[in-house]
Amino acid sequence: MKTKIIIALILLVFLGYCGIEINKSGLIEPSKVSGGLSVSLASEVANSNDGGSVVDLTQEQKPKQKSQLDLTGLSAKTEPKKVVTIGSIDKDSEFPFALDITNTGAAIEYARLRDFSSRTNKKEPLVALAPVKDYDGSTKLSLASSRLIFIDQSKSAPIGKLGWQISDKRIEKDSSQSVELKTTLFTNKLGNVIEVIKTFRVVPNQDYIECSVQYKNLTNDQLNLAFDIQSPVGFAKEAVRADGRKTTVAYEYKGEIQSDRFGVTNLRKYKVRSLNGDKEAYDKMLFTKPLDAKVLWAATANKYFGAILWPQQEDITNETVIVDRGEYYDSKIRKGFDLKNQPKVDGSENIGFTMRIYGVALAAGASKTYHFNMYLGPKEKSIFEDNPIYNKLGFIQAIDFRMCLGNLFRPLSFWILGFMKILHVIVPNYGLVIIILVLVVRTLLHPLTKKGQVSMMNMSKLAPKMEALKAKYANNKAELNRRMMELYRENGASPMLGILPMLIQMPIWVALYSAIYASIDLRGAEFLPVWITDLSAPDALVHFKAITIPILGIQIDSFNLLPVLLAIAMYLQQKMMPSASASASSNPQVAQQQKMMQIMMPVMMLLFLYKAPSGLNLYIMSSVFGGVIEQKIIRKHLKEKQEQESIGKIPVTQKTGGKVKKKKPKPFYKNGI
Repeated sequence: MKTKIIIALILLVFLGYCGIEINKSGLIEPSKVSGGLSVSLASEVANSNDGGSVVDLTQEQKPKQKSQLDLTGLSAKTEPKKVVTIGSIDKDSEFPFALDITNTGAAIEYARLRDFSSRTNKKEPLVALAPVKDYDGSTKLSLASSRLIFIDQSKSAPIGKLGWQISDKRIEKDSSQSVELKTTLFTNKLGNVIEVIKTFRVVPNQDYIECSVQYKNLTNDQLNLAFDIQSPVGFAKEAVRADGRKTTVAYEYKGEIQSDRFGVTNLRKYKVRSLNGDKEAYDKMLFTKPLDAKVLWAATANKYFGAILWPQQEDITNETVIVDRGEYYDSKIRKGFDLKNQPKVDGSENIGFTMRIYGVALAAGASKTYHFNMYLGPKEKSIFEDNPIYNKLGFIQAIDFRMCLGNLFRPLSFWILGFMKILHVIVPNYGLVIIILVLVVRTLLHPLTKKGQVSMMNMSKLAPKMEALKAKYANNKAELNRRMMELYRENGASPMLGILPMLIQMPIWVALYSAIYASIDLRGAEFLPVWITDLSAPDALVHFKAITIPILGIQIDSFNLLPVLLAIAMYLQQKMMPSASASASSNPQVAQQQKMMQIMMPVMMLLFLYKAPSGLNLYIMSSVFGGVIEQKIIRKHLKEKQEQESIGKIPVTQKTGGKVKKKKPKPFYKNGI
């Protein structure tokens, strides 16, 4: 009985873990969600719509060592808004994306991917990057030159609010396209102080964007600067399940590349708490990297796509790259309201970071250019490993399997994805690929499954003897356990063998869940044209207005057939267990417990996996139904063998449930002696 309790506990722990992870994936959708913080170094500067307007950029910073250079009244000319598009999303284009470059902050306003469509409308190209609004009304734009800091003068210029001068699109001999933006800061007393020239460039068949920023010192004194680059922003929530949006920083420490990340849920929570004066919450948004670590890159991403920004290290000599914390942008949140009373999330909230280059020293009349690159596209292992630069910088760490055990089984998840890709070349339907994967796994586990069935049938025969032992040694647990183990050994039975195939498959389930969660190949992959049209989302046979199940707090807005079929398959499998009827016949209490387990297990699986990806449900359902059929065949085969044994047609062996017949020793003269 203890063994059954242990097995039940293992299953319950696993199911409980699955419940927690599926809950995170969007099964239980609370009315309020948690999140993070955006730090601004200066107040907003109005951006005029009138051409030629002059904006006062003077912003005081914390006191530093004063310089003789007086930047009082630092200003810049702002131009009307203008947008220039480089790249292309035409089907026959050599560019993987199209970028709308705006002169507001010299930034990327929108980025669209050529080879991917929207989840809501497959005719529309996927918008990967877009403007986002923060709680204070400010707009965040990808790769904006948000702030220029004059360290010695304790002043900063929020140049991200300016309308820069912008050139028309330039097409080079190599077919690359570029656009140049320029702004000049000045004072009435000194005249021109510094000129900033920023260039965006895209190259055919190149999946990253080139960006350079040049600073020219126009004074007769040295300028000591720092400047900020806004992170890529605008990644939308993917489908109805897990949000998946994260901001990540990767750094080199003691010769190893490590990374730290924040998700949108935690950043929202910390943001709300910090807006209400919680200093501890503000500090929790710091990336947990060592102070002397060297920042290599930072990224924002959702579950499938990422934008990874990295500075060219050869440009960074005496300077330092700083990415301190994750940031959260949400136009709906309000100061003075706790997390429970904040407006509901709707997918418009976003996350990011600020990359700062600190320690820029420009001698009088000198200039320096900094180059940045930004990968934009799917988070795919083959892309990150095949490109030498991506491989060296460890971009593969941007692939997040989300689940703690998912990352533990990361190699297995990658292996499953690789195997499925190979099969997909032969069978161009990922639903069939998943079913083939089931057949492969069950074939490999068949010898173990057969042994388990033999063991369970043997145990069913031993039920009366087990009950007799329990009655005889009721007051001596140690002796009872010893006698039970001896009985198992003599009859070729083992309580664990029956459940072992399922226990072995559990890591595969976790790894497959992680693989389906992160695989761009299964995004929108169709199995059946009417029913299972997206293996990365619930099958959603019928949609209806969302309802919330009382007590559980589960929101349901569709009828998902796959998890229902899975629950039925699990019930049938439980019903066919040979040990159940044998134990029940000798102990009514055990019978009641087993009856409850037969109902509870399928119900729990139904709840936990109701909004899981249809690809995962398809795998588990196929595996369970396959197990039911396999179990029936094995039991029929064993029953036939037992009938033949009873009439003496075949020898009794340990494999067929009997005792092994000892062989007689050969006479010495037949042994060659």
